[in-house]
Amino acid sequence: MLPRPPATAWWVFRPIAGIDLTGDNPNLFNNPLFGDALLINQADLLRYLDEVKSDSRIADHHGSYLGICQSGVLNTKWFDEEHSNEHFMLQAAIRQQQIAGFLSIMGLIQPNDVYQCGLTYDFIRQKDHFVLYNIHEEDWLSSRANGISLETFTCSANYDILEWSYSQFETFCTNNEINKLFQYMHSNAQNPIQITLRQAVARLYKAIMATTYTDQLLGAITTLEILLTNDHSRTPYKKIKERIRTILGSELTTRYALETVFESRNHYVHRGTDLVERTIPLQAVGLAIATILRYADACIDYKTKDQLLNDLDRRLQTTRTNTSRQKQLYYLLDQPYSIALFKYIDKTLEFDCEFNKGLYDRTDRIFEPENSFDD
Repeated sequence: MLPRPPATAWWVFRPIAGIDLTGDNPNLFNNPLFGDALLINQADLLRYLDEVKSDSRIADHHGSYLGICQSGVLNTKWFDEEHSNEHFMLQAAIRQQQIAGFLSIMGLIQPNDVYQCGLTYDFIRQKDHFVLYNIHEEDWLSSRANGISLETFTCSANYDILEWSYSQFETFCTNNEINKLFQYMHSNAQNPIQITLRQAVARLYKAIMATTYTDQLLGAITTLEILLTNDHSRTPYKKIKERIRTILGSELTTRYALETVFESRNHYVHRGTDLVERTIPLQAVGLAIATILRYADACIDYKTKDQLLNDLDRRLQTTRTNTSRQKQLYYLLDQPYSIALFKYIDKTLEFDCEFNKGLYDRTDRIFEPENSFDD
């Protein structure tokens, strides 16, 4: 048997939907933004590939690419038949989902419009074909869709692209709302609590890309479990909800209906009751995103998840002596917390509430008062 060749560094690129970077950044590969990962537009990627290998060809894609640098051994001659290739690509996909989750959060908290960002593969892989047939009218309708994710995370079926320069993208990543999370998405952030945050972001990404409301709900709650369950002991849901209230405060947990979200999860798990409306999964995703962002701010001086969770639980004790780290944590949690950039989630929940009260007709127009045409 021939000796196994040594591992070498490979870049794995996949197209990203919803964001396109422009401008010139000569240090993309010398200093990747996420350590082992970068975003690059198609023109720059082609230019780079032509530098390392002539006659490079990639599929046409109106957007940017997410690249992951990973060390391994690839059999490019028999790519589909080599099992180790599959493992290598799976590891790259896991890391790409983490970055795509960060981009999804970034898109959802834009101050004006919602932008759905993610791996193009996750946007187009779901093929939906259905036929509607009316027995009595003998009428039928056949439709085929490309399965871009649920309406929950779209805005009037308008899939706009965030068009930023490389410098604008870096500037937004370092603003106050998302800066700490951005730091923990870097490959150099390797303590256990930072790894936990990346795992939670990747799970939230799968929830956002889910194609049923029930799967979105379960994925968002799993995200919360990843962050708020102890590593070496069972954590009941009552304790998880207490920790969410401690992190977010009463205003956000009321706005995103914490109790209703967990009750809906229980109804599905124990009774098989699926969700058929978007409000509850949207509230669950609101809880998950808010907790991720607040958690990233809170864990800055912590090395393990259990340390942070123990201090969160101590905050509810009436008599306690606090260390300097605990004082800093409690000071942060005592500050009023709101997410002013959650324009889409909050506006959609407001619309659904008013719609259910009968304030909108089927064309989404506010009903005129009954006497509006009176003299």
